[in-house]
Amino acid sequence: MDQENTFDKFADKYEKIIPGYITLYYRDKRAAFICSLIRQGIILDVGCGTGLVLDRLQTLGFNAFGVEPSLGMLREMKELGRKGGICATSGFLPFKSDSFDLVSAIVILHHISGKEEIRRAISEMVRVVKPKGKILIWEHNLGNPYWPVLMRKLPWDNDVERLIPLKEILEDLEISGIREIKVYKKGFVADFMPQFILPLVKLLEPVAESAPLLKNLAAHNVVVATK
Repeated sequence: MDQENTFDKFADKYEKIIPGYITLYYRDKRAAFICSLIRQGIILDVGCGTGLVLDRLQTLGFNAFGVEPSLGMLREMKELGRKGGICATSGFLPFKSDSFDLVSAIVILHHISGKEEIRRAISEMVRVVKPKGKILIWEHNLGNPYWPVLMRKLPWDNDVERLIPLKEILEDLEISGIREIKVYKKGFVADFMPQFILPLVKLLEPVAESAPLLKNLAAHNVVVATK
């Protein structure tokens, strides 16, 4: 199934399938992490969806833009009063080289079917980020056993999706000329967690993310590369 058509179909449900407090938790977690990487500047969010993280970055003072191939998602973004979305694909970013202080791709690579297409997307991210700028790739961790279960719940996940090994992401960055790379393991908040327990989990999560063995079960691989 074509991914653009899939997201067009489910755009109005995109932020409603998973409980809202979980969605907002990860929005704020990702935005806060970006704030730890840069204090100001121009940001591009590749595969921005309905603009959830994009909008949060704008409220934090960043000059932030997003690209999204699904017209349905962009229409939903507009309906929600969010701005900065441009219709474009990850493999052909319509920007000059060395344009952004940070370029992010947040849980979108597994929606790109082929290895060559993923390599092209990462190459484009590297191209448009400024020298010394940051590339942030936040993607599913294969070491977390819950992903196959959750993906079966999500109507936009179908047989096109492939969980991307961390090794593949690192290799593609190196092929694109990146040598300075850091990897983090992030996220122990699942969609089924009740809201009342979330404050406690938020307190304990940083400990789990730094524990030598436990961190390998985190939900996401978070890759930060410097051009």
